[in-house]
Amino acid sequence: MEGKGNLGSIKILLLLFGVLNVNSQQEIEDFKTTKDFSSGLVTEIVINEKYQIGIQEDPIIILNSVAKRRNMLPESENMNKNFIGKFEYFLFETPAQTNNFLYKNNIANDHQKIAMFGTKIMITDGTLILNYLNDNDLKDLEQDYSMIMKNVLPDSKIAVYRPLLIEDANQIVLSLRNDKRVSSVRLDFRDPLILPE
Repeated sequence: MEGKGNLGSIKILLLLFGVLNVNSQQEIEDFKTTKDFSSGLVTEIVINEKYQIGIQEDPIIILNSVAKRRNMLPESENMNKNFIGKFEYFLFETPAQTNNFLYKNNIANDHQKIAMFGTKIMITDGTLILNYLNDNDLKDLEQDYSMIMKNVLPDSKIAVYRPLLIEDANQIVLSLRNDKRVSSVRLDFRDPLILPE
């Protein structure tokens, strides 16, 4: 295209008026070349044919991590805190060290985890957002997958659940994708650089 000899590329021009909300800025950064069109409102995204638009990989929860908002995480005797955006976190070497810290500080049920989305660090509490097919299945899904319902939007057929154990979140996502009662599911996560007001 355009004499570059790269016939496998698809060029998409997006007008950005501050409305575009992309779940993975890293996805865009991997493919993006910004053009200066004087207004600054047009961005060109070049996507090679091997990539498919709209398909995202799941974030991977780092189970040996413990994260909280800044100044909310207790100190650890032999570790320094890591900081990212509005959050601080520890990365322990073993599950035993992680559990010891959680129970010693009485935060086993009140913490979040680091989730890696490609090379980007996100924060999650293991919450799952799913699109379901039938309202009658909500309680069964809750019981079948050991989850607690946090919210439901019946008009949109969206339910929000939290696994009883955050450690089970990744496996539950994979299992729910094969469940005929569910049309889609994803792990909810937040960008640590952005906090709601």
